Order: sequence, then structure tokens, then C-alpha cells
Amino acid sequence: MKILSITSILSILLLFTFSQLAAQTSPISAGKMMLAGKLAFTSYGGDLYENEAKDKLTTISMNPSFGYFLLKGLKVGVMGQFDRISQGSYKESLLGIGPSLAYYLGDGNEAGKGHTYPYASVGFLYFTGATESEILSDEESETYKEDVSGTGLVFSLGFVHMLTHSIGFDTGLSYHMNSLKFEPKGEKGETLDGTTFNITFGIVAFF
Repeated sequence: MKILSITSILSILLLFTFSQLAAQTSPISAGKMMLAGKLAFTSYGGDLYENEAKDKLTTISMNPSFGYFLLKGLKVGVMGQFDRISQGSYKESLLGIGPSLAYYLGDGNEAGKGHTYPYASVGFLYFTGATESEILSDEESETYKEDVSGTGLVFSLGFVHMLTHSIGFDTGLSYHMNSLKFEPKGEKGETLDGTTFNITFGIVAFF
């Protein structure tokens, strides 16, 4: 029993010591990993956005990412993007994934809680997806489908403010340059280019 008690006490002390050392390590130091997520839901209504059938336009967007700090402040990783657009019978789903590179400013020795880390990042996305809608023809309804593929570049500036030693609040600006090809079944596709400018908010976990 004494051996068991001593072992338990030593285990608790080791866990406490490890947690304290982890807390004292900067979130952006070499060897750290980061998991982040952003989610946005938007519903557009009124004459400006509704179609002739008075259907509202809704969009859902999710942006997960994972990264590893090779050096203090220098992070390499993978980023993803999922977009879902719907309005009446029209549905569009788009999934993107690709590599990213970011650099965070800050001292690599201080603990994270209460600190703010500005950053700049760039990412490249490969997109795949599909659209679907119903078309009325001679009082009959038929489904019209398209395959979607393409690429995108994402440039971001922002900062992470640490709420705890391992959890931070992320906010920033991002600029997307996308090129997407829409290919109807059995028909020649059309490539469309576009840009978006976003203000983003999310939660980041360092470990």
C-alpha cells in the first residue's frame, strides 16, 4: 500500500510539473501544434436577395485547419474549406483542402495566457463540389446538375489573443482568389474567376 501511495503521489507530481512546464511554453514555440476552426451561417432575405419564388438565400461556411511549428513562429499545415449555398431548389456544395504557411510574431519564451500574437498566412486550396437545381420544362420538373472543380489562393492577416495558456481567440482579414470550373453533365464546362474579402473569427487550440 505504501508503494502504491508513493507511486500515486509521484504520478500526480509529475503530471502537475508537466502541466506547469507546458503552460510556461509559448504557444508559437518550435514543436507546438495548432488546431483551429471557424464557422459562419448567413441567411439573406428581402427583395434584394429572394428569388421570384420568395426563397431565401442561405450560406454555411466552415474553415478547419491544423498546423505544426517548425521554428518559433513559423507554422506549416493543412487548411480546409466547406461551403454550402442553398436557395429554393438550387443547392451548391464546395469542399477545398490544401497546404498553408503562416508566421506569428512574438517572443518564443513567454507563457501564452494574456498575450497577443499577430500573424500573416497564405494557403492554396484544391476545390471539388457539385450544384443541383430543378428546372421546369413543359410543366415537368427535371434535375440539372453540374460538377465543380478548381483552385484558390487565400491571404490572411490577423492576430490570436490567448484566453488561457492553450486556447486563443482568432480574428483577422482574409482575401480569397478562386477559379472554379462548372461542368454540366455531358456538356462543355465554363471557368469563372472571383474574389472575396472576409472578416473572420474563430477559436484556436495549441498543444
